[in-house]
Amino acid sequence: MKRFLLVACACVLALDVSAQLSGRRPSLLNRRPATGNGTLRGGPAPAAAQQADENDSIREAIKNAPKGTNGVPALVFNQAPLELVLDAYADMCGKTIIPAPDLPKSTITLKSLEGQQLTEDEYLSAIEVTLTMNGVVLEPFGEKFLRALQRKTLRTQGNPILMKMPESPLPEKGRVVSQMIHLQHITAEEAQKAIEGFKDPNGLFQVFERTNTILVTDTQENVNRMLEVIKELDVATPVTEDVFVRQIQYAMAADIKTALETIVTESQKDTQKETSGVKTSGALGFGKSAPPPQPNRLLNLNNRPGIQKNEPPPNTPNANLVANVSDADRGMIRGKVLILADERSNKLIVITAKTNMDFFDKVIETLDVETTPEVSVEVIRLKYADAEEVSSMLNDLIGNGGSSSQGKNNQNANTQRN
Repeated sequence: MKRFLLVACACVLALDVSAQLSGRRPSLLNRRPATGNGTLRGGPAPAAAQQADENDSIREAIKNAPKGTNGVPALVFNQAPLELVLDAYADMCGKTIIPAPDLPKSTITLKSLEGQQLTEDEYLSAIEVTLTMNGVVLEPFGEKFLRALQRKTLRTQGNPILMKMPESPLPEKGRVVSQMIHLQHITAEEAQKAIEGFKDPNGLFQVFERTNTILVTDTQENVNRMLEVIKELDVATPVTEDVFVRQIQYAMAADIKTALETIVTESQKDTQKETSGVKTSGALGFGKSAPPPQPNRLLNLNNRPGIQKNEPPPNTPNANLVANVSDADRGMIRGKVLILADERSNKLIVITAKTNMDFFDKVIETLDVETTPEVSVEVIRLKYADAEEVSSMLNDLIGNGGSSSQGKNNQNANTQRN
């Protein structure tokens, strides 16, 4: 009996040592009881086991997919995990796919019609488009590999940039590309507004104002649409502006320049409001009624050379001029307007369309008129100098010496008569 017990203990010790050496837990000592469904506690979860069985079924269906006469299988992806779709793509194109660790955990359903025969290019293109719509893009890496990247991080993963404008449309295979668009005649900001509606929600724009270019990262289909719009918009426009020179006779050219610029600014504001559908009140068309007339003149002739300045001109808006301009005349201002004033020659240089110049000529004719300077009378009592001598000197300074002499002669004649 004792010999039997010793043999049994030796067997147990031998099994324990063998389990420790093999890295397995002793099946006799540490065996866990079975659960109610017959599965050992601590084994694979039922959900994971079921998913594994489903993946095996999907893999088997892809492997046994019916093939056409050209040997290309049909598309039979039914809620297939992303890795199985990538494996099927790799088998068809003969390249190894390197998946990024942040790829989305999505399932893909893609089926071709029963009896429909696909070419190898059609098979691959269908998978590429589907992957792109699910946020995954494939990028070549060498000659034997493809990188599977998340679309949102594509640009930061070394995506190649197409620097030259393509001579023909890009092949529309659902791939994502980065295209540099060079603009010649319009600004990058204008071009971005025009092609914004063609951008995919995951697409990216980057504007370089200094070089007037836009870097677009989007699908080949969307990039082709954008390039078509840019081709129609980025064209040279005919020059419609001419240079007009007007000699100002009585007023100051700088004052008339300020008045014309005020009218142009207000007219452009009014045009923008009408375009945006904003209706303003007032009969002047500027969105406000004219202010009451001011006693100050629009143009201060005391600023002309050779005339002594009594006081600096008041800084008031051109209210009187704006009030005298009709709505029809203001509506004639179209396009770009550049106004320059040459103080040396007192000339006005206007660069604009001929239709606008007809209106500007009316404004210049209204403003460039001779006016009588304001005269004020002030009596100054002298303490030491002779009033007649001071008066004669002042008249000589302002060019009225003849009037002073004539007045003196008339005074002498009256004295002799008396």
